[in-house]
Amino acid sequence: YNPKINQVNLFSPTEGITAHELGHAKQYSNPKYRKYMGKLAMGSRLLSGSGLGILAPVLSDNEQDAKKSSVIASAVGAPVLAEEIHASFKGSQMLSKQKGFSKLTKAKKLIHLMKPFAGLPSYVLATVAPYLVYKYMKKKGKYEGTYESDY
Repeated sequence: YNPKINQVNLFSPTEGITAHELGHAKQYSNPKYRKYMGKLAMGSRLLSGSGLGILAPVLSDNEQDAKKSSVIASAVGAPVLAEEIHASFKGSQMLSKQKGFSKLTKAKKLIHLMKPFAGLPSYVLATVAPYLVYKYMKKKGKYEGTYESDY
């Protein structure tokens, strides 16, 4: 979804992705959301998308600095994750209002409502990746004074 031109672009037009992207459109139709959360999420995308978060624990030799920078980098990505979760909820609400939804079994309703959430694992991974890199580097003994045996 591009909030500047209020346009949804679909590269893979499945029902779940379409609902998720329309969820973003619903978010940005709210002026308060656009003014506050939208700007926070955009800043978060710019900072976390730079790749510096992953590099911070790799470039540091000091364990405490690497840990601190990885936690900060993960926190910087949190607004993007929150926005994506919210868009998925909005998309799921839209799917629940589709014609014929009420006739589905409980299991099919649940599967149907989960479709907009299909892309969330990638956002969760992107958010926690700096910390996971730090933990990996620590386990491999990369930082001063840290080591773990392979035995």
